[in-house]
Amino acid sequence: MSSLYDLTSNWQHVYDMDLDEDTWLDTLDAIHEDVKDKAENSGRLIRSWESDVKALKSEEERLAKKRKAIENRIKSLKGYLQDNMERMGEKKIKTDLFSFNIQNNPASLKFTDEKLIPEKYYTVETSRKYDNKAIKDDLKAGKVINGAELKTSQSLRIR
Repeated sequence: MSSLYDLTSNWQHVYDMDLDEDTWLDTLDAIHEDVKDKAENSGRLIRSWESDVKALKSEEERLAKKRKAIENRIKSLKGYLQDNMERMGEKKIKTDLFSFNIQNNPASLKFTDEKLIPEKYYTVETSRKYDNKAIKDDLKAGKVINGAELKTSQSLRIR
């Protein structure tokens, strides 16, 4: 970032520093100036950093939007590949660079009717919550739990 105000070399050094707070404060103390000049330069430094923070926040938002767009493209392209592989009846495709495999994901818990879940599967914290691990373990062991089931899905793996 560049300084919003013209800072003297001492204050430009402070602006550019990336030190722990104690060392940084010691450096400020080492600048020997009249209190008015020190206050003036501190104000310039604060305004410069406020400007930097505003610019960085804007850049963070822009980058977050760009990251999300790319993540969505990845998800979309993987779905496209998986759909085409499934239509062709292909579970595996190997190329010179990649191996594409459609594999089962680990079973995930899906609640079909939460009102039917027995009390023993609830945990009490600040609000009532399910003990998902216990429900999943019992379903895997073959127990029938009204209102819950294991759901297996598939996804494309690229290696």
